[in-house]
Amino acid sequence: MKITHIINSLGNGGAEKNLMRLILNDKQNSHEIIVLKKKNFYKNILKRDNIKFYEFDLSLNRNFLRSLKKINSIIRINKSKILMCWMYHSCLLGSLLKFFNNKFKLIWNIRHSSFVFGKSKLTTIFLARLLLPIFQLLPKAIIFNSSYSLKVHNFFFLLNNNKVVIRNGFNLPNKININKKKNISNIVKIGFVGRFSPQKNHKFFFKFLHQLIIKRVNFIAYLVGDKINNKNLKLKELIKNYKLFKNIKYLKEKQNINMYYRKFDILITTSFYGESFPNVLAESILNRTICLAPNIGENYFIINNKNLIYQKNNLEDLFKKFIKLINPKYKNQLNLIKNNLYERAKRKLSINIMLKKYNKLIRSI
Repeated sequence: MKITHIINSLGNGGAEKNLMRLILNDKQNSHEIIVLKKKNFYKNILKRDNIKFYEFDLSLNRNFLRSLKKINSIIRINKSKILMCWMYHSCLLGSLLKFFNNKFKLIWNIRHSSFVFGKSKLTTIFLARLLLPIFQLLPKAIIFNSSYSLKVHNFFFLLNNNKVVIRNGFNLPNKININKKKNISNIVKIGFVGRFSPQKNHKFFFKFLHQLIIKRVNFIAYLVGDKINNKNLKLKELIKNYKLFKNIKYLKEKQNINMYYRKFDILITTSFYGESFPNVLAESILNRTICLAPNIGENYFIINNKNLIYQKNNLEDLFKKFIKLINPKYKNQLNLIKNNLYERAKRKLSINIMLKKYNKLIRSI
C-alpha cells in the first residue's frame, strides 16, 4: 500500500527516529515523506535507500497556500492510499488537506503528552487542546505512542472511537559490542541525550551535577543533542553558574548513537513534562547502559524498576538513587538489572512488534 507521511521536520528527535525505523523496516508497504521544514538529519539515509521525500519551507507568513497546493498535488499524483501525520502541526495540515482530497485515508500520530503553562508553547497548547479536537472525526485512526499519552488526550479526542496505542519499536544493537560493556569505573561517565529546550530540564540536571561536585564524586557528563555546543550562550551560562566546565563534554549528533550509549556508565533524563515515550531510555537499555528517569510518561513501562525511577524535579531522590547505583557493593546486582532490562526490552519493544501493530491498523481502516 502507498503511504505518504507528513512530519514537521526530520531532525534528530524521537518522532523522527521512529518514523525512520518504520519506513526502513516495513517491507509490506511503499513509503514517501513530506517534510514541512528544511531540517533533514536523515537525508543521506533516505537517498541511500531510495525513499522518496519532498522538502518544504512552510510558513504561515509566506508561501503557505502555494505549499499546501503543491503538497496536495504530490499526494494526488502519487495516488497515496494513506496519509499519516506525525505530531500536532502535521496533523492539522493533513486535516486541511482532507477537505481538498477525499481519496486518501487520514491517520494522526500523536507523540506528546502533558503541557506546562509558561514552558510549553502557547501555540502548541492551542493547537492540541482546542483546534485539533474540532477535526477529530476526520482521521480514520489516531495513534498514540504510549498509554499515558492516550490518557492525557482521551478527553479531547473522545468522539473518535478508533484510538490505538502503538509503542515505539527498536532494532537490536550488535550483540558482540554489547557484551563488552564495562562496569562503572572510578570516574563515572554520565550520559545526557536531548535537545536544549525547557522540556529536557538541563538546569535541574546541572543542579544535580553540582551536588556531585560538592559530595566529591568523580564524574564526566557527556551531553549530546540539538543546540548542544559552544555556540549556545544560554547553555554555557548554565554550565558556568554551576561550575561544571571541567566536568562537561559535548558530543556530536550522530545517526547511530549506540556507540555513545556503550561509553556511558549511567544515562540520566530529567524531563518533567511533554514526554510520551522517550526513545533514549529504550536505546540505553538495549545497549546495556543503566538509566535513571523521572516518573512521567511511559518511563516506568520502559524501565519497570522502581529503583531507577525518581520523583520528577526531586534532587534528593535522584541523588540517593544515583549514589546507590555507583556503590561498588551494588555491582553484581547492577549487572543482573541490566540483563533483566535488556531481555524485557527485547520482548516488549522490538521493531517487529511495532510493525505488526502498524500493519494491522492499516489493514483495518
